Amino acid sequence: MLNNETPFTELAILLSPLSVTELQTLADHWFQNVQVAAEEVAQAQIAYRFGQPEEALAAQAALPTKIRVRNDLLRKLSEIARSLERKGGNADYIAQLRYYRNALLYSDMRFSDLRTKFVRLYMWVASRDGGGALVLGAMGVALMVGIAIAAAGTVRALTMKWVMQIPNVSKLLAVFLSKSAFWIIIVLAALMMLVSYGIDITPFFALIGGASFILAFAFQDTLSNLASGLMIMINRPFDEGDYVEIGTATGKVQSVNIIATRIVTPDNRTVVVPNKQVWGAVITNSSIAQTRRVEMTFSIPLRDGAERIEEKVKEVLEMQPLILKNPAPQTGWSKIGTTAADMTMRFWVKKQDTSSAQWDLNRKVKTLFKELGLA
Repeated sequence: MLNNETPFTELAILLSPLSVTELQTLADHWFQNVQVAAEEVAQAQIAYRFGQPEEALAAQAALPTKIRVRNDLLRKLSEIARSLERKGGNADYIAQLRYYRNALLYSDMRFSDLRTKFVRLYMWVASRDGGGALVLGAMGVALMVGIAIAAAGTVRALTMKWVMQIPNVSKLLAVFLSKSAFWIIIVLAALMMLVSYGIDITPFFALIGGASFILAFAFQDTLSNLASGLMIMINRPFDEGDYVEIGTATGKVQSVNIIATRIVTPDNRTVVVPNKQVWGAVITNSSIAQTRRVEMTFSIPLRDGAERIEEKVKEVLEMQPLILKNPAPQTGWSKIGTTAADMTMRFWVKKQDTSSAQWDLNRKVKTLFKELGLA
């Protein structure tokens, strides 16, 4: 049964099964209790301010306790008003209760002297339902936030590990799913925390549901980028770390999120391309195949001994350690002019050796041409 001695921590639980009519009756009864306690506080304040010295001294000693009792009743009355409001009680009646509460607290600040204010502040800080509850509540929030972050991090790591075990899955998709799992856990933990502190989250979902059409219209570009990002992750035209050419952007893929693809260019600039533009563009991926064919052309003055020159170039190609033997390198005359001819060399290298092979071959062919008197 509810009474003045009912602990505040149990009050909200005991109020949950009560109907609006029962809560209204309870609020009326509790309001009378608050009035009685408030009258005792007022009498003590009068005795303290205007009574005889002994009476004033006794009133001063009793006043903080009377105020604490009245404030405890006020706090419980406020909880009853909140429960009544959540269940559709009369809005004007609830407002009157809150106005009355605010008026009493204002009177305390107006008619209390400085010493009484400090005593009340000390009692509030030391009280389990006042400052103590605030400290404990803050510690509880900090603990729950820490647990939520730790749990979300564990889920993200496990999701990443599980997704990467699926054959032919892209790393981009694994990163996206693991991050999504992380934020889902964080959001769920935040909602549970709000519910545990008695905050009604139903209006939040109602607001989202009612505004879903407006939100969808306002974020249509974002939703388009999200859909394109998912298509990129599922179809895997490229993966994290691949060297790609997308429209005018060329470089290594750093990441793909729900909005855009981030590319780092060879000169270390970061290019952010919206996903819908990525999915709608021609994508050239230079990192899928493990080998790459390189074609180099040199212009040589027309003169006797062309066969000998070609043999020497073939020898240089065959001596290059970075050039693959299979497929075998090829040489040929791609263009014959009136004063010069173009010799073309085609060879295969591992993709990571492309630039090194070209630079080394340029240097050695230049040395060869100098030895043959062509440069």
